[in-house]
Amino acid sequence: MSDNKTTIGLTGENKEVIQRLLPHFNEQRDAAKFAMALSMKQGHDPDQITGTETVWNTGSFDPDGKLRDLLYALYPSVQNPYIAIEYFVNQGLQQLSVHLDENRDLDILEIIE
Repeated sequence: MSDNKTTIGLTGENKEVIQRLLPHFNEQRDAAKFAMALSMKQGHDPDQITGTETVWNTGSFDPDGKLRDLLYALYPSVQNPYIAIEYFVNQGLQQLSVHLDENRDLDILEIIE
């Protein structure tokens, strides 16, 4: 187990998506964590994403390490949980982008069903 990645990033496209979500969340980090949970709920397997630019330090995104520990518990083969977290955040934001395009607004109940 290694958690040596120190940043969480977003793709350029997902930086735009997260801005569209801000009216529904207190801050970007909250929207990103929702996107991460959505992606995990949809059954995506942890992977790696390329083309991201740093948005958060892992210490500010996961100050108590609980997300890191959750990833280790749910995905024992994960070597670096923050790589997986970054992937899940970006995958979830892509899903939310499609939802926003189709519905023009965020309908959380529809998304989580």
